[in-house]
Amino acid sequence: MCHSARTPAGRPIRKRVGGLTHVRRLLWFSGLCVGLTGAAQASMLGDSVDIQYVWPSAGSVYQDLGTITVTSSLQTVTFQPYFDVSVSANQVIVSDSNYAGGYSGAFNGEYVIDESVAAFPAYSIDPSSVLTGGAPVISVVGNTLEINFAGETFLPGEQLVLDIGPAAPEPAPFGLFGAGLGSFLILRRRRTA
Repeated sequence: MCHSARTPAGRPIRKRVGGLTHVRRLLWFSGLCVGLTGAAQASMLGDSVDIQYVWPSAGSVYQDLGTITVTSSLQTVTFQPYFDVSVSANQVIVSDSNYAGGYSGAFNGEYVIDESVAAFPAYSIDPSSVLTGGAPVISVVGNTLEINFAGETFLPGEQLVLDIGPAAPEPAPFGLFGAGLGSFLILRRRRTA
């Protein structure tokens, strides 16, 4: 039969490690992990964004209509007759203006450059996108979202809709928390053995 130490009032004595109980130490470490993780940018509201039409190769700016400040409502930049690009705080929509041909060159599309941040916010392709002529190659390089329609047919009425903001919780906080919890449990096990 095992008896635990008790206070004169009959309450169990909590084992203290370095001045903190195990529960308090776990809560302190959890708070530290959450505090050290950065928050993802959820929108582009108020950011300065430059939208460029790039053709015939990456880095070759064919047309640049200047920088806009992103608001909550859609603002459209038109590269006639090829593309309309609409930007709001939470979406980037690329639609075909009036061009029914295939897109030539090594790069034929848009650079959406968020000049207010070092890294372009996370995005996901919205299910309302209509891309019957083929999907573009989409990549992020630093603060630039690159959308390349080269070799594709982007017909009138089609559109690419990108939702801005994290689609799922970022794994970094969970990884830090899991590593900390695992370390805590290993240390606790060693001390009781």
